[in-house]
Amino acid sequence: MISHIYTVEGMITNVSQSNNVIDSIQLDVMEPIVSVDSEGEPLKLGREYTIYFDQPKSELPSLQLIKGAIIKLSLGQYVRFSDPKKRTLPAHAGWIWGSNFGWVKVLGALSGESYVSAAKAIGAITSLEQSNGQFYPSGPAINLGLGIKAEFSGGAGQYSYKWNEGRWIVLTQFWGSGAGNQVVKDMVAYLHTHMLPAPENKGIILIQQPGSSNNPLKVTKNIIAWQVGDKEHQLRYTGNPIQALQIVVNSSKE
Repeated sequence: MISHIYTVEGMITNVSQSNNVIDSIQLDVMEPIVSVDSEGEPLKLGREYTIYFDQPKSELPSLQLIKGAIIKLSLGQYVRFSDPKKRTLPAHAGWIWGSNFGWVKVLGALSGESYVSAAKAIGAITSLEQSNGQFYPSGPAINLGLGIKAEFSGGAGQYSYKWNEGRWIVLTQFWGSGAGNQVVKDMVAYLHTHMLPAPENKGIILIQQPGSSNNPLKVTKNIIAWQVGDKEHQLRYTGNPIQALQIVVNSSKE
């Protein structure tokens, strides 16, 4: 018998694994949701929970279970335990035994939202682009290598780059020129050999380093979103921009 069922969105703050098995993840709750089948209190907003697994890593979506990924999980708890083979689970694949919650389903770091039309989905991408503020080039284009040149805007310690990768628009903001310049060059090199999903009309990659940080590889906020038909696909990830790109690239192979 299941007493608690939760859906929760949170950021993975730590991953513990050994011998090709993900032992546990530490999840910082960003949005707790109680389903109609729940009883009791939901997982608390702003608290961290350790969620244990006993499945082989190959059976988990390991590319999403990495530090910094924002993921959604369904979690269940039992009030009465019996032979595991006789337990009744929801009729979905991917429920994982062995956690401290009884069972866990990883819903994924990537999200998707459907709109009434393709134009509305494109508008959602445009709104994300505009949320980054107006880009005003302040100097000559910067050569990022491999035939890619980016518009550049700099001032008051902030350095921004903007360029296109096919139908993708890439907008980045960093504090300090050195580290940010290397990050964007690494992004160009990665995208030269790895293919992102193809937007039907428009995709946006937003990379923003908080002003309080001096290490863009640890706390950079990444949003990658693209439109296909009337649907917007989106990834939000905190950490190395290359890892964010890897999640999206590998999602298209699943």
